[in-house]
Amino acid sequence: MPEVKATAENAEVTVIQASEATGMRAIIHVQPNDGGEPQTYAIQFLQEAPQIERLSLEVENAATLKEDQTVGIKVLAHYQDGTQAVLKADKVSFSTTGEGDVAVRKGMLELHKPGQVTLKAQFEGAEGQIDLNIQANTESKVVQAIRPVSVVTGLNQEPSLPATVTVEYDKGFPKLHKVIWQPVAKGDLAKYHSFDVLGKVEGIDQRLMPKYLLKELLLLKKLVRQHQ
Repeated sequence: MPEVKATAENAEVTVIQASEATGMRAIIHVQPNDGGEPQTYAIQFLQEAPQIERLSLEVENAATLKEDQTVGIKVLAHYQDGTQAVLKADKVSFSTTGEGDVAVRKGMLELHKPGQVTLKAQFEGAEGQIDLNIQANTESKVVQAIRPVSVVTGLNQEPSLPATVTVEYDKGFPKLHKVIWQPVAKGDLAKYHSFDVLGKVEGIDQRLMPKYLLKELLLLKKLVRQHQ
């Protein structure tokens, strides 16, 4: 707390320093030597809120994490004065590095991909991180759908086809899978129309797929549109 000093001509000055007992207010009493009316002044100090030094993360069941689980996560802010507070996860910025993959949604941690992953959090310039090891989910899963994608290209222009597609299962989170597309015939690009391109999705066991998906692993609709 700053020290307050005061002087006055032909007067006796008494200073009561600011403290918690005085409500963070310094009080100055001035008593004129000629017996005049005494005067009192006050200086009010405002206490600055402590700054966050660092963040720490706590993950529920961190030692036994498995792919496709959703677990609780807590972000703690550690302040300069030694106090702590729990932050709302939706106010914190998250990023990941590593082989595994996770996502924070609605205050919960979703485990999307197995492997080692470092989850980093950032809030008001403070940072923190936690290292996680996600075990693979080995139970059988059945493909329910492959999300369709659409591509627009110009006349006689080779389309830029996506390298991955999203596959939905009967359990767990949707997964990204690489796809190998069949070649696009030049004749399909020579006129304005829409047509389909087939592709094979990698990493899918056809024996675990519903029958209606066995004929075509993926159907991509590509629209060739005339430029105005």
